[in-house]
Amino acid sequence: MFGKASDYIRQIAKSYDLQYYMDNGELNLIHLDDLPKDEIFELNPSSGLIGTPQQTDFGINGQCLLNPMIKLNTLIHVNNNLVRAKQIQISNNNSVPQATTSTAETGTALNNVRNTIIAEAKKLCDDNTVLYEYGANGETENGKTYYDCSSFAQHCFATAGLTIGRDTETQWQGCNATGLINIDVRAAIAGDLVFWFNEDGTTKHVAIYGGNNDIYAARSVSKPPDEQVSYGPIYGDYKIGRPKPLINADGGELPAVSGNNSTPTTNSQFTFRGLDKNGIYRIISVTYTGNTRGNEWYCDFGCIDQLGGTIPAVSS
Repeated sequence: MFGKASDYIRQIAKSYDLQYYMDNGELNLIHLDDLPKDEIFELNPSSGLIGTPQQTDFGINGQCLLNPMIKLNTLIHVNNNLVRAKQIQISNNNSVPQATTSTAETGTALNNVRNTIIAEAKKLCDDNTVLYEYGANGETENGKTYYDCSSFAQHCFATAGLTIGRDTETQWQGCNATGLINIDVRAAIAGDLVFWFNEDGTTKHVAIYGGNNDIYAARSVSKPPDEQVSYGPIYGDYKIGRPKPLINADGGELPAVSGNNSTPTTNSQFTFRGLDKNGIYRIISVTYTGNTRGNEWYCDFGCIDQLGGTIPAVSS
């Protein structure tokens, strides 16, 4: 018998419609339906996921809000569309990392795209010649430039090279269809979109989240001129969304989880590793970070592939 043991185990599991995982050196073969639902925690921006998880050689690392469900040896489910794929070097080293309490590598700092969105929003809000006008698209007349709420958001995203819809409803539906919605404000990132709604559920206003519970927006013609396009606290009943182009810019675009890499590469020594096809991971490291005042505490976590046993894709 030649080849990797993991290949043979996977083939055996697949032939019986099972998944496998290793626990304390012991091989476990199970069917996903056999897992009690309350044993796998669904981790997403609505339940506290912060930023974009980073794929590692053996699983993913990420950051979330404090949660008693996030602890060593527990299972979590993360939508693979939210994970930043990692390019790795193919080698013969298939050793699995040991559980640890060291800090997981995760970046919550704004990327260049989000920085560009916020910089443009701030520039417009600081410019007293930029005013609100319903239906305006950034036209300049008599030294004044006009936006409404959705064209303001669209323009700031376009400055960063991202395309979103022109009106608030299209922007919200874009988040709802292919992006993320209902993000907890504590897990929101500067550059996300904030929406307000009419009683019938249709959108009526949009702003750009600026961090620290503040927003940038083209607000209303009824405001004083210096407040029509301005920066201020978030308010009222709102929902936070993240459009798919912004998820992609965060690094959420990933190769096929089957292990086939459709992304061209000029270096045959590197390829993309397939993520666990079910998005289920076992936590092997947990670190808590925050300040001494007891607020702004977060949980950094590291995981290994749990079910499906995917291995590095072979480069051509």
